[in-house]
Amino acid sequence: MVSRPLSTDPGRGGLPDRTVGGLRLMLIASFLSVWGMSGTVLTAGVIRHDRSDTLYRQLGAQAQYASVGALKTNLYLGSSTLLSPMWVLTAAHVIDDPATSSVVLNIGGTSQNNGTNYSAESWIIHPQWNGNVRSGYDLALVRLATPVSGIVPATRFHGADERGLIGTSVGYGRTGTGLTGDTGGAGTRRAGHNMIDAFGDQLVTTGPPGLRYSDNLFIADFDHPDEPSLNRPWSPSAVPLDLEYLPAPGDSGGGVFVDVAGGSLVAGVTSFGQTLSGSVEFKYGDAYGAVRISVFNTWIDDNITVGWVSAGSGDFHDASRWSGGQIPMGGDILGFNVAGSSTVGFEQNTWAHALLHREGQVTLELGGNSVELTSNMIESGITVGKYAGEQASLAIHNGTLAGHNVSIAALPGSSGSIAVADGGVLLVSDHLHIGGSAMGLGGTAVLTVAPGARLEVDGRLKIYDSGAVNLEGGAIQVGIIENNASQPLTLAAGSLAFDQIEGSLINPGGTVVPGRIEGTPATATISGDYQQHGQGRLKISLAGEEPGVEHDLLDVGGTVSLAGTLHLTLDEAYSPAILTTHDVVTHNGMTGRFDHLEGVLVNPQLALAVTYEVSSVRVTVALPGDANLDGLVDDDDLASVQAGLGTPTAANWSDGDFNGDGRVGLRDAFALSANYSSTAAPLSAPIPEPASTTVLLLGAWLVTGRSRRRAPEHSHV
Repeated sequence: MVSRPLSTDPGRGGLPDRTVGGLRLMLIASFLSVWGMSGTVLTAGVIRHDRSDTLYRQLGAQAQYASVGALKTNLYLGSSTLLSPMWVLTAAHVIDDPATSSVVLNIGGTSQNNGTNYSAESWIIHPQWNGNVRSGYDLALVRLATPVSGIVPATRFHGADERGLIGTSVGYGRTGTGLTGDTGGAGTRRAGHNMIDAFGDQLVTTGPPGLRYSDNLFIADFDHPDEPSLNRPWSPSAVPLDLEYLPAPGDSGGGVFVDVAGGSLVAGVTSFGQTLSGSVEFKYGDAYGAVRISVFNTWIDDNITVGWVSAGSGDFHDASRWSGGQIPMGGDILGFNVAGSSTVGFEQNTWAHALLHREGQVTLELGGNSVELTSNMIESGITVGKYAGEQASLAIHNGTLAGHNVSIAALPGSSGSIAVADGGVLLVSDHLHIGGSAMGLGGTAVLTVAPGARLEVDGRLKIYDSGAVNLEGGAIQVGIIENNASQPLTLAAGSLAFDQIEGSLINPGGTVVPGRIEGTPATATISGDYQQHGQGRLKISLAGEEPGVEHDLLDVGGTVSLAGTLHLTLDEAYSPAILTTHDVVTHNGMTGRFDHLEGVLVNPQLALAVTYEVSSVRVTVALPGDANLDGLVDDDDLASVQAGLGTPTAANWSDGDFNGDGRVGLRDAFALSANYSSTAAPLSAPIPEPASTTVLLLGAWLVTGRSRRRAPEHSHV
C-alpha cells in the first residue's frame, strides 16, 4: 500500500504528514518559503531538554562532518553528504517534486548561508523510489557543475550490520527539545548521537506486508532521560546518550555517521520521522529512519564513476572511450568495470579524484607520464577489486601512478592484483592495503614489483591474511610493513628500504637498507626473524656514533641467520677514533656469518672491523692488521694471521681477514705488515710506518710460515 500525503502545514515546515497503519510519518525536509523567511534562530535537529544547544552546534562543526552541506532547491531545504568533488548524496524526496527546477549545494560553512554555493548539473533518483519511505529507496545523487574544493568527501560504510553502533546525524533541519518538539527554524548545521536500534523490518512485525518497513532502513528512537516507558520495544536500551538527538524537518538527506576503522564513515541518509500515534512532533518517544548506504554502495559506485565503456585499447583522452562521451575531469572517479583486457594509453600528465577498478585486466601504458589521484579520503583513492565476486588486475607501465591510499581486494570475496612493471612507478603518500582496506579485512590480493620498477609507500604497507607480495626486483621504499599473511615477507631481488617490519623478513637475493632513504642513517626494526641468504645484501651507512641517528641499525626482535654480503659505507665527513664501535645489527640469537664484507678496508691505515658479539654485529674502526682489536698491531696479530693464512672460506676479522673477502691471504698479510708496530691514534695523527727491515723480515716469515702449512694457492691472494 502506497501512502499519500494527507496534508501540508507551512507553519510546521511544509512536510507531507503521512499515516500508515496507525503510525504517523513525516518526511524530514522543509519548504524553502518557510526557512527562507524565518526569524527564529537557525538551528537543526531536536535535542535533549537538559543539554546545551551549544554542544550540538559544536559537534556539527567538527571537521569530520564538513562533508555535510545544505541542499537548496527552489522549493525545499534539505541536507546532503559530499561523496566526491562532483557528487552529493541526499534523500530522493528532497528533489523529486516535478516543480523542482534548480538545486544548489551550500557547503563549507556552519549554516546554509555562510558556505560556498555549487550549482547542480543533474540529479539521479533511485529507480525504485516510489514516494513511499517504507520501501527504503529514498535516495538520490546530485552531480555538480563544478567540483567542490577544500572539503574532504565522506567515506561510506561498507559493513553488513549497523545495529548497536552510535549514529551521529548531521543536518540543517528545524530545532527544539524533546519536550517542545521542532519549534525553531531550520538552516544551521548541527549534529547529535543516537544508538542505531533496529532495521526497518523490526518496526512493524504484524499486519499486511504492505504496512511493513524494508530492512534497507535502520531505525533509532529518541529516548527520554526521565521516562524509560517511552522507549520502543525494538530498542535495546532506554538510556539516552549524552547528546541524544532526533533529526527534524530540513535534515532529510543528511548523513548519519558511525565511527569505525579509526574514522567517521557515513552509513545512512536521513529519510523520515515516525511516531506511534497522533502527529509527528519530533518529541521524546518519536523515532527516525535512515536509508542504509551499505545496501546501495554498488548502485552509488555505478553512477558516480566515469566508466571505461568496453574492453580493448584506447587513449585516455578519447571521449568515446568513456561513459557519457565525456573525458574525466580532475574531480571525477575513473571507473573500470569491464570484463576482458583493456590498455589505456596516455599522452600527457593526468589528474583525477580517484580510480576504482572493479573488473577485468587493465594496463596503464603511461608513456613516461603520470596519473595523480588526489583523493585524501579514508576510502582508498586507488582501489583494485572491491566487491565480492569481482576480479580485477592492474599493470603500471613506463610512468607513474600516484595516490594517497591504495587498496587491493578491498572487501571480502573480491580478488585483485597490481603489477608494477619495468619502468613503472607506484607512489603512495599514505597507506597501501593488500587484501583489505582501511575498513578492515578484504579478499585475495597480490602486489608484484618487477625489476626496473619502483614502489614508494610513505605510510603503512599492510598485508592482510589473504594478501601476498612478490618483490621480484626494482626499488621499494616503505615506512612500515605489517605482514599478517601466513608466509614471511621475501625479498627475492631488488632493494628494500624500510623503517619497520611487523613480522619476519627473508632475503635470498635482494638488498636491505635500514630507513626509507638510502644514505641517511636510520633504525630499521623487524619484530620477527631476519634471514639473509648467499645472494642477499645488507647496506649500512656510518656517519657518527649514535645508532639510528648517525649510523644505520637493523634491530631484529627475533633471531638472525646470516650469509651473503654486508656493505659498509663510511661518510667522508666522519673521522672516528680508532677502536670506536658501532652496533649495526642487534638480535636475540644468531646463526651464520656474512660471506663477504664490502667497504671494510677504507685505506691502508683504516679499516672497519666486523665482529659477531653475543647480541649484535659490531663494526669497529681499526688499524688493518689489528686482529684482536687491542689497538696495537703486534706479534699476537701476526700469529692470528699466520694461523689463518690460506683459510679458503668463512674467515673473520679475528682470523686475519682484513679486507672482508672471507679468506686470509697475502693481501691481509701485507695490510698487517704495513701497520706492524702501529698503535691506536686519532685519525688526524700520523701512523708510524714500520722499519723497512721489519717489513722484509715479516714478509719472509709469513711466506715461510704459509709454505709450511700448504702449497700456495694463487686464487686465495
